[in-house]
Amino acid sequence: MPSFKSAVLAAAVALPTLSFADSAINYDYVQASFAKSKLDSPSSGEPEKTTATVLELQKDLGYQVVASVSAGFVELKDRYETDEARYGADVDQRTLRIAIDRYFQITPTLHFIPGLSYSEIKSDVETKFQRTDVNFFFSESTVTYTDSSALNLETRYRLSEYSPLELSGTVSYATGEEEDSIIVDLSAELNISDILSGRFSYQKDIEHSAPTYVYGIRVYF
Repeated sequence: MPSFKSAVLAAAVALPTLSFADSAINYDYVQASFAKSKLDSPSSGEPEKTTATVLELQKDLGYQVVASVSAGFVELKDRYETDEARYGADVDQRTLRIAIDRYFQITPTLHFIPGLSYSEIKSDVETKFQRTDVNFFFSESTVTYTDSSALNLETRYRLSEYSPLELSGTVSYATGEEEDSIIVDLSAELNISDILSGRFSYQKDIEHSAPTYVYGIRVYF
């Protein structure tokens, strides 16, 4: 992933059939997520299915300031075989993101969240090429630093005042040194109890064909 500085303007995805019941956002939580997407294959260059796990901690520090730390791990197992040779590449990508955000509320369901974030991405690629009894191994490790600032407009809707189901959506435009991106994020959260919820998110970068599906469990405190 290239380093970039981004300015993001997110617009809420409105669902007119839903009520505007007060839906206060709790920023104190721990979330464990499992994501499914696609990554370009090192051997063929074609998109291959990938899986990722992400652990995130977010804490409201007071004065409408939120701090968050997230760590993720992406894995791709790639195998390619011809009549004469076999080829394999294992891609492991680890990310660490630290962010400080300050939010303020316009209405009960609209929140502006400008913030600063720092992330570090490290990728290891181990490649094995085998022809008869000859083996060739190749490994690569890179670290990329990303400093970004963002302005997010977040909204959350409930089907009714007492409904356990909440829906949210954002459309983000980010501009960087090498490329621009438009990201759509639609989420549904089912509150199982006062402290536990299940979440599903659909994330799509318009410039890339592969969406990301995120399944998460969130524990509030």
